[in-house]
Amino acid sequence: HDHIACFSHLAEKLNQFFDGAHPTKNSYYQHEDVLKTIKPARTIYTGNYIFNQQGMRHFIPFASLKLRMAGPTLGRIIKADAGEQFVSANLPMLHNRTVSSTGKAEFRPGISHKKANIDISDEFNRQFFGDVMLFSMQELCEMGYPEKKIPLDIIGETVRNMIKFMLDKYSTRHHDIEKNIETLTSLINNPQHWWNENMQQEAGVKSAKLHFNHFLNNINLNFGKNASGYKFIHSSSNQSMYTKKIVDAIISFPDDRSSWKHTLKNYAIK
Repeated sequence: HDHIACFSHLAEKLNQFFDGAHPTKNSYYQHEDVLKTIKPARTIYTGNYIFNQQGMRHFIPFASLKLRMAGPTLGRIIKADAGEQFVSANLPMLHNRTVSSTGKAEFRPGISHKKANIDISDEFNRQFFGDVMLFSMQELCEMGYPEKKIPLDIIGETVRNMIKFMLDKYSTRHHDIEKNIETLTSLINNPQHWWNENMQQEAGVKSAKLHFNHFLNNINLNFGKNASGYKFIHSSSNQSMYTKKIVDAIISFPDDRSSWKHTLKNYAIK
């Protein structure tokens, strides 16, 4: 292969990024003695498990909010409950983020494909408030939640402070992304670079440039200055709405656990 082949191959994969793939990153499984790979865990990859009856005690929390990071949030709860017994091991992951035949996610809510545009603003919003839920829960678990009842004002303050913290973090990252967009746009469109020379002679290069420009258009749509996702999370009314939803869900979780435990007893599951 040559530079043109590599350039074209990368370009073809770029837009899979919006469906959750990592075009420049591959993680390969290397077999090891499983017992030697055991280490403290902190997250759950929902849907990747075969579990026994005892494992039925735990369920995906706050599912009705439809936020991302439900697995890591469940992991923090299990860690608070199980302590050092909550561990992970090096095992193969038997699924991919995208379908090889299409390059798109098979089941990924929050992503809208409309002709050339890929809009991930809904997933972006779910990610932001999922992060708020996750790290609010982490702080509350360190206070003894869910076994210990945490006062409502403490829960509310924790969530509101986490929204402020995450807004600062996302805003900093947004600024970095905007600079990267400018850099990549300049590189792709610079007439002095080889991929802008003799375009008519190399159809593969021309096609690759179209893929890069398609990618840049979608990056601008989702992460540029006017991206709707950033407007959504900076809206005070949206912040208030999600603060209430998250606080209410955290308060009701102990009751949800009790109801689930009662349900399991009806099926003789301990």
